Parts: sequence; structure tokens; C-alpha cells
Amino acid sequence: MIVTSNSVTHTINVTSLTKIGQVDSNIDVVNSAFVTIGSTIGYAHTFTKNVGSGDSITSTSVTSYESQAKNSDIRVNFNTSGISTFTTFGSLTEDAVINWIPSSTLDDIKKEHEDFLKDAQDKRYFPLKSKEGPAELPWS
Repeated sequence: MIVTSNSVTHTINVTSLTKIGQVDSNIDVVNSAFVTIGSTIGYAHTFTKNVGSGDSITSTSVTSYESQAKNSDIRVNFNTSGISTFTTFGSLTEDAVINWIPSSTLDDIKKEHEDFLKDAQDKRYFPLKSKEGPAELPWS
């Protein structure tokens, strides 16, 4: 499943499932899923570059296309008690399993990824904002 928010693209994939043999009258009941959430952001970075030497220095504009990515792997446990609507194991789809995951769980991870990627983009555009190091005291 691919979702885009705040110019970040999120890809959500179920990589494996675990199941219980029987719950009530239901056979092969999925009780957890391992999920990978991958997020990417792409952007263009334009800067001025001086070319040449001595008296023949010219400025040229250069555009660099870059991307950043962040991935998380999570395990999501499902409540298997009191199942009202049951889908047989062989009829499951990835989208159905993803829809069982609480939206708040996915939203929290997507937000964490967006913050990380926006910060990385900001550091690329404004490198002085992230420049940190020791400082000599300004007084004697």
C-alpha cells in the first residue's frame, strides 16, 4: 500500500504473519503481522557554483536531485477474542491485513519518518542551521 502525505511517500508492506491453529470455531487465525514501513522524500537542491580560475571565474547554477529514505519494521499483534467477522487464511489480502492495523500506529510511524526526512531536507537546504561545534568564549 502506498500513501503520500506532506510530500513524503510511504510504502507499507506486510512481510510475514503468525497464526494460531484455532480460535473458537475459526481455523488458522492470524494473531500478528510483521510490517515494513518505508518512507521517501525527493527534492531538487539548486546552488551556485563558481567555475574557472583567476580573472575568468564564472558563476553557474547547478541543480541536484536527491532523495532521502527511512524504514521501520514493526510487529503488530491482533486481538483474536470475540471475532465477529472472520476471513479464512487463504482469502486474506495484504490490504485487508493492513486495514486491521490501528491507524494511530501507522500514523505515529509515518509522522516520525516525515519529521526525520524533513529535518534531513532542511539540513541539506540550510547547512548552517545544523552546524554545531565547540565555541570559544567571546570574552577574555
